Amino acid sequence: MTLNLTTFSIILLVGVFYYWLITKRYGIIGSISASYNYFETPISKSLYSLFIIGVAVPMMILSNNAMGWWAGAALAIDFAAPTGGDKLNHFLHCLGADLGMALGVIMLWAIWGMWWLTIPAIGIVAILYILGNYSIKGKVWIKNETWWIEWFVYAVVVVGLFIEKILPLI
Repeated sequence: MTLNLTTFSIILLVGVFYYWLITKRYGIIGSISASYNYFETPISKSLYSLFIIGVAVPMMILSNNAMGWWAGAALAIDFAAPTGGDKLNHFLHCLGADLGMALGVIMLWAIWGMWWLTIPAIGIVAILYILGNYSIKGKVWIKNETWWIEWFVYAVVVVGLFIEKILPLI
């Protein structure tokens, strides 16, 4: 019980704090990982690394299943290969972020049967992607869609973890 509450609290507090910090300092930017490039010193850049590890490792522990572990491990790739750099670094960064988010959402359905959360989430992500990347009537409707997709997926996984791991304790 204590482990579940502690790890869930870390995931929630780290995410909310990082969201608050970035939006307060820089506003809505292109993506969560783009914040790494906004920081100027190595110490401030480490905030991005602490955010990723502060979400990934507790998710691996709290989910207590292989898919959750792999989702967290993929996010850890994002920690090791922050945005920018050469083509390999960029590829690993995108692979880690996309795979981590996808496995986190798929876990909700595949492991815990939360199809009612997963299917709408996938639909909303698809809509956000389309509205941010394709011109509809000559206009792109969402700016910084990657930012919104990443935070939406974070919120969906947090809700799923809460329902599966915290709600039964109450």
